[in-house]
Amino acid sequence: RETIASQSEGWVRRVDDLEQQRKLTDQDRVKLINECADLQARLDAIAPQVQGVQELEERHAKLDAERARLADESQRLRDVNAALGVLLLGDDAPPPMAGDGGDAGAVAEA
Repeated sequence: RETIASQSEGWVRRVDDLEQQRKLTDQDRVKLINECADLQARLDAIAPQVQGVQELEERHAKLDAERARLADESQRLRDVNAALGVLLLGDDAPPPMAGDGGDAGAVAEA
């Protein structure tokens, strides 16, 4: 009888421990669900801002590409202008300005 009573007490304690663990697990689950809901609400709140940032980044990339294209076109026009100056004025043409590639003579020869 004593052995059976001891085993029964052990099983009762084990069941009580499992019940406590289940309650803690349920409480943790509720906390996690609430935290997930809060995080989803925050995400939903900042989604329009993220979309706006993405649009600005796309616009910035387009404008940067346009700026590079215009810089290349500007350099090409300066080279053509310098070459035409050499063709028209010959040796009387003004020296190339600082920052010019000095391609005027090469373009004039072509």
